[in-house]
Amino acid sequence: MTTTKLFDLSGNVAVITGGNGGIGRSIAIGLAEAGASVAIFGRNEEKNNKTLAELKKTGIPAMAVQVDITKRLELEPAIKKVAFGRIKF
Repeated sequence: MTTTKLFDLSGNVAVITGGNGGIGRSIAIGLAEAGASVAIFGRNEEKNNKTLAELKKTGIPAMAVQVDITKRLELEPAIKKVAFGRIKF
């Protein structure tokens, strides 16, 4: 069995906070490569767009939401923007 089949996330939705840089970016790309639809949450729109372009190369649905997760009132509207299906918490 290949590693990809061991970690098949097809049909799942992943939301990665800080997904536009560093470890978060790497996790977002890895989850997309495993088949999960990916939404990255980040404050920096330029970095969001750069990472989103990389994610779209995987052929998996991906989106970026500009949000500051330290501002509690921004969280619910950001989560409602994720259009890939139900997010499991």
